[in-house]
Amino acid sequence: LRRAEALGSSVEVSHEDLRGARAAVGPSALRETVVEVPKVLWTDIGGQEEAKAALAEAVEWPLKYPEQFARLGIRPPAGGVLYCPP
Repeated sequence: LRRAEALGSSVEVSHEDLRGARAAVGPSALRETVVEVPKVLWTDIGGQEEAKAALAEAVEWPLKYPEQFARLGIRPPAGGVLYCPP
């Protein structure tokens, strides 16, 4: 911008310019972040068969079988609440 002003030109930044820049450049705070997702299987979790089955149906099935949900006209759950005694 300073260079354009020194040359006597005016510079205008449009909303489209900002959208394009946002798509090309990520937030600097996230550039160094690495997320490690551990490999845990259902068999690694002992007991609680009912709870595991309910979680699998609510979370895993919509991701594994989206075409069946669409074919049957079933909307997957939008969220869930996990709780335990204090």
